[in-house]
Amino acid sequence: FDPIVGKDRKQIILKDLCGKLNIDLKDVTVVIHDWNDIKLAKVAGNTIALNPIDKEIIKYSNHIINNLKEVLEYI
Repeated sequence: FDPIVGKDRKQIILKDLCGKLNIDLKDVTVVIHDWNDIKLAKVAGNTIALNPIDKEIIKYSNHIINNLKEVLEYI
């Protein structure tokens, strides 16, 4: 497992994992931060932006947080 995944692979890996585990993508929450996460955000049912680096990232998010502890409020 390579912990560094390029922007074009994140959503592919998520889709594959969900398929193997029989999890519907609409039931998945992802935390995004920058442009590399947009494709991932488009396939997940719930998207949380953690300190987004650009206002454009906010367009792809259901929630905006400034502290990782705040994730618990949305999952």
